[in-house]
Amino acid sequence: MEKEGVEHQLRREIEIQAHLRHPNVLRLYNYFHDRKRVYLILEYAPRGELYKELQRCRRLDESRSATVGPPPNP
Repeated sequence: MEKEGVEHQLRREIEIQAHLRHPNVLRLYNYFHDRKRVYLILEYAPRGELYKELQRCRRLDESRSATVGPPPNP
């Protein structure tokens, strides 16, 4: 990362993600790294990634968009 010059950017992204509290954004619980990779410990997303769903469908209509959102509060 140092070689590519992205260390500062990655640190900032982790800092921002760690402070986010929003129902549509996965929570970052922690992170760790080794010599080659950075590992993020994120909240479990049982329905998968929205990005993959958008790739598959190309576009979400209003009714489909409503079902992709966070589960309702009890």
